[in-house]
Amino acid sequence: MKTIRQIYDEIFSNENNYYYPKAKIFRMKEWTEQEALTFIKTYFEAGSKEIFCGYNMLEKYNRAVHTVSLYALGVFLYEKMEISFKCDNVIGGKDSFLYIWYMTCLYHDMGYVYENGRGRDLNGCETLDLFIKKALGGNPRLFYKENKENASLEDLCRNYYKYIYETRGHIDHGVVGGIILYHNLIKNYEEKKQKSGNSNKTTFYDESKNVWFSEELFQYYEQAAILIAKHNMWYASSEKSEAYKAAGLEALILGNNQRINFDKEEPVEQLLFMLYFADTIEPLKAYNQCNPQFVLDHLKLDIAKSSDGLNVDFYIDARALKVSMLEDRMRSLEDFLDVECKTETLSDDCMRVGIVIKR
Repeated sequence: MKTIRQIYDEIFSNENNYYYPKAKIFRMKEWTEQEALTFIKTYFEAGSKEIFCGYNMLEKYNRAVHTVSLYALGVFLYEKMEISFKCDNVIGGKDSFLYIWYMTCLYHDMGYVYENGRGRDLNGCETLDLFIKKALGGNPRLFYKENKENASLEDLCRNYYKYIYETRGHIDHGVVGGIILYHNLIKNYEEKKQKSGNSNKTTFYDESKNVWFSEELFQYYEQAAILIAKHNMWYASSEKSEAYKAAGLEALILGNNQRINFDKEEPVEQLLFMLYFADTIEPLKAYNQCNPQFVLDHLKLDIAKSSDGLNVDFYIDARALKVSMLEDRMRSLEDFLDVECKTETLSDDCMRVGIVIKR
């Protein structure tokens, strides 16, 4: 059985685990925040999306190691979970996943720059409309207005943003992150089209990066934006259901004993299930007060199918790491996902903490 460090090293050394396999994307070695920021920056640059390297955003972002670890964990989980996609006919296969995953994963927490007040001054933005006006100015491109199928998300995003602002006193990083991602992806497309000299075409080629741009890829932009916007929307526990109803968040209220089952979800929701799951159990987030290399070296991970579903098992060196730091996060998923957490003491210094994704 391999340590997570060994698993990640194998993932990052395999070009097939990057959407842009020939690009010079930085490889993680020491697992510092600066290395992780360089990984994120070079990945966006490889996709000719330098727009995400501006605004001093990356310099103010302090969750980069978690982000890069989540990217690798997601790649590791992908084939085991057998996720399908609505728009596979455009890119196809694993590349569809890698395209959506890198945009989603590498930007999913960038909204913390606003939530934590590390970005531009957005105090007083108690509604989503005020935030959009102040952050994006006129003519914002909003994913929930571009496609009629996403119309129901407009109220959900507005209401969840307002609920978080009123109950916690800050901006919700998920909602604003999804909105900014989509707006800037479209803005980047339009700027690249003008520079290419193909302003009348919907598909064109960026020779400097060997990257194709096309309006057909807008559906991937939408999916990435939806995933980010919803990844921090927690479903209501029984004690919060009345507050959610009052806030217009009925879509986030589950019935008695109801849980979200992976196999019963639509393709985009399957990826959201995986994002909820992976973002919660990601080990460098659970042990964020520890040295990342130390954590990766003292945790082993095994994923295997069983008669119950998909077993995701961590083997924790209990002498080095506090088991409850990861176990408590895994058990929190039982509140709304159709999963079951199991623990087993294997020896005085080894604890297995597993979770079964019901299939």
